Amino acid sequence: MRRRKPTEGFLLCGLFFWTLLVHLISTCLAIQLEERMEIVRKVLKEVPLIDGHNDLPWNIRKFLKNQLREFRFGEDLRDITPWSTSAWSHTDLRRLKEGMVAAQFWSAYAPCSSQHLDAVQLTLEQIDLIRRLVNLYPQHMALVTTADGIEESHRSGKLASLIGIEGGHSIGTSLGVLRTFYQLGARYLTLTHTCNTPWADCCKVDEPGQVPHIGGLSHFGTLVVTEMNRLGMIVDLSHVSVPTMLDALATSKAPVIFSHSSAHAICNSSRNVPDHVLKRLPLPAEHPEPVLAHYRFRYGSRIISCLLFIKLLKKPLFDVSHAWVWFTFIFSQFRPNTQIRFRNTTGSDMV
Repeated sequence: MRRRKPTEGFLLCGLFFWTLLVHLISTCLAIQLEERMEIVRKVLKEVPLIDGHNDLPWNIRKFLKNQLREFRFGEDLRDITPWSTSAWSHTDLRRLKEGMVAAQFWSAYAPCSSQHLDAVQLTLEQIDLIRRLVNLYPQHMALVTTADGIEESHRSGKLASLIGIEGGHSIGTSLGVLRTFYQLGARYLTLTHTCNTPWADCCKVDEPGQVPHIGGLSHFGTLVVTEMNRLGMIVDLSHVSVPTMLDALATSKAPVIFSHSSAHAICNSSRNVPDHVLKRLPLPAEHPEPVLAHYRFRYGSRIISCLLFIKLLKKPLFDVSHAWVWFTFIFSQFRPNTQIRFRNTTGSDMV
């Protein structure tokens, strides 16, 4: 029988030690993550998590021509075609519940190609679709138009469903259409999508070599913002140009949102918000507005905008309590165990 050399024994002992150490570290990290997740679950039971933008209604139009009898929303759509092969489909009732989403703004979207044609009709059809979808699942969803309605739905365990209009071209340059959308339940309007309207410039004019169409908001554009304030409809500044942001902020008497944008200093994208605009956002303690960190990914694993780890600056524009995180997934598979970690100025982390 061959005798082991002393070095072999040391190697075996070392291998055993490192295996044990890795196991212990993994166990500790798993426990630490689970403890944090328990904190998250506790918070989300008390405070409603609101998702500001979801394109599912457009997918239903694209795949099913708005025929809801063929839509199996209560099942795991990751196992059902065409949803399972779509790079833009990440929503079903099961995942909304697992993610503890309390309120969802469903996007009533019409493409820019419909501007000056049938944009108003398409938007009406998408509002109709959202309302019908909610009515199909009354035990799980409720159509909501107020903040009190969100809290009431949260207490009852239902998903508060709200409507947002994505793109000012949807109103057909008509305040009457804007008011009609409000009466049908729409509670925000994104002033532009990726196309200029006759009264507002979109973010594309901020790109190098592009020429502004208006240079912000026209007079009619300011009337749109003023009427939205009067109605109680939120002004959404995602997709708009920087001059449009500034004009809207100068006009609006109510807080605005950026439903799916972020800080330009962190992510260099024309959709994002530069610091000099962020500094214009009023931040009273009772109505803090958000600073956003936004991530966009292409197909596969290549990240095109930002790193997954961001260390906030020593002197950020806003306190870490004003940070919101938004994700735009442009690929079909994302590693579910990936952690996004932010560190504030005191060194503590949020996952």
